[in-house]
Amino acid sequence: MCDRALPGERFIGRITRKKGNYAEATKLQTLTPPFHTVYAPCVYVPHCGGCKTQNLAYQAQVKAKEEQVRDLIIHVGRFSQKELELHGIMKPIVPCDIQFHYRNKMEFSFGPYKWLPKELLHEGNVDGGSENYALGLHVPGFFDKIINVDKCLLQTDPANKVLAAIQECWRDPQLGFSPYNVHSHVGFLKHLMLRSGKYLRYEI
Repeated sequence: MCDRALPGERFIGRITRKKGNYAEATKLQTLTPPFHTVYAPCVYVPHCGGCKTQNLAYQAQVKAKEEQVRDLIIHVGRFSQKELELHGIMKPIVPCDIQFHYRNKMEFSFGPYKWLPKELLHEGNVDGGSENYALGLHVPGFFDKIINVDKCLLQTDPANKVLAAIQECWRDPQLGFSPYNVHSHVGFLKHLMLRSGKYLRYEI
């Protein structure tokens, strides 16, 4: 079992845990791309912890997730494939009609530094200051690294407008807001939660 590994993908990985009938691994480098790849519309997909399969065709996503659940039931739950079929323990996943803008709640984190991928880093350390404060989502596997996000395709358009408005003003030094630092435990802003609700024809 390997997080962020997709069907048909060949990759270099590191075994992190061994069990009796399965192992867990971390993906280090992709050698050949997975089957059924598609263009991911979100620019943050390669580094963000929010979406793991956006570059996979949706029907392939559904099939892959169904296989993941089946593997967990067999290897962790210790059911056999025969038991799954005989007792109808697992039902097929019901696909969703909407692949984007379906979430009614998103939570973003504040941080003292914007995390940047290696290809965007300049030599030396990133300068401090309010311009480098981050508001976004965590990099996979890191509780203290936040990739700055201006728009998330999982949440609704009104929620994205609110996020954009907050991104535009919260770093203003005159407001006196500072992001919480998980290491020094200094700072004021920790999380931003955005909820969307629909009532008749109106969206709030």
